[in-house]
Amino acid sequence: MQYRLPNLNDARKRSKNQVNRRNYTVKEEDSHIGEGKYYLIKTHGCQANERDSENIAGMLEEIGYIKTEEEAKAEIQEEAKVQEE
Repeated sequence: MQYRLPNLNDARKRSKNQVNRRNYTVKEEDSHIGEGKYYLIKTHGCQANERDSENIAGMLEEIGYIKTEEEAKAEIQEEAKVQEE
C-alpha cells in the first residue's frame, strides 16, 4: 500500500463540522480505579489525533491514572497514527 499525502481541501472541510461531544460522569466507586497506575499516549499526525489523545488522557486522569513517558512503567499504552489508505 502506497502512502498518500492528505488532501488539505478535504481537511479544511472536515474542520468546519460541528463536533459532537459526549458527556459522561465517573461513578464514585470507579473514581480511583487507576490510582497509582500509569499511562502513555503517543500521538502522530493530525489535530483530530491530538484532540482525541487529550480527551483520552483527561478521562484516564479523572479515574486516577498518572501520565508517564516511560513505556516500561505504563500499564495502558495508546498510539494514534495517521491512517494509510
